[in-house]
Amino acid sequence: MNSSRFLAADGTLPPQRSAWWSGWLPTLHQVQQAIQLQFDTESVPEREPSGNVWTLSMRQGLGLVVLAALLAGLLPFLVNAVTAMRFGSTLPLAQLAQQQATDGTIPALWSETWQRLAGLPPALLPGWLAGLLTSLGVWINWPLRWITWWLVYGTAVLLAAKIWGAPPTLQRFLAVTSYAAVPLILTGLGPVPWLGALAQLVAVVWMLLVYLRSVRAVTGLDWGRAVLAVILPGAVVSVIAFTLLLATATTILRAIF
Repeated sequence: MNSSRFLAADGTLPPQRSAWWSGWLPTLHQVQQAIQLQFDTESVPEREPSGNVWTLSMRQGLGLVVLAALLAGLLPFLVNAVTAMRFGSTLPLAQLAQQQATDGTIPALWSETWQRLAGLPPALLPGWLAGLLTSLGVWINWPLRWITWWLVYGTAVLLAAKIWGAPPTLQRFLAVTSYAAVPLILTGLGPVPWLGALAQLVAVVWMLLVYLRSVRAVTGLDWGRAVLAVILPGAVVSVIAFTLLLATATTILRAIF
């Protein structure tokens, strides 16, 4: 057997592909099926040259999340890089200087001070290089955040689904639900005036539909239980956070009075 081939998350052997990235990414056909909510459990992978949504490995799911995050962060990276290099400073200082110069909420003297501070040369690097590197660091952080949410939240959702006897393994569950990262590429249009806000709304709704459909398909739960499994982790975290906040506020009030 060719050593470059491996078993998919469901134990089947996906069709062999010669492209070097085939081990790290699903095919375009698979992605199209997923974002169109075509999670047909009756499909037979061997009959489809490009495979179907189920012939996806954990490694391919990881690659898909990383690629989607990098594509989503590309336009914000370019905007950040231009902003930071224009001010000749690190990105946080440049963003602060730009905000202070445009929001009109502070006196002009303070605004000018922030802009001058952002323009001061860094101790070790030229201003344009510091701006470029810090912008690049923010871009690289996109896939790191997405991977964290994909793994942590996905694990929590699967644990919730296990309450109703959902059978899939963690690897299979994460692999199939990784398709939900694709619609979030539209969030990268955020810097575009007006269009950005609409694109982000569409991205979130589309992502939720893909995620819910994939959770229902991979767990075999009905729609009601699938929805509960998805929202339960967030509800638990919200309750815990509210309880801690309330306890902290009560402690402070008692200390004061």
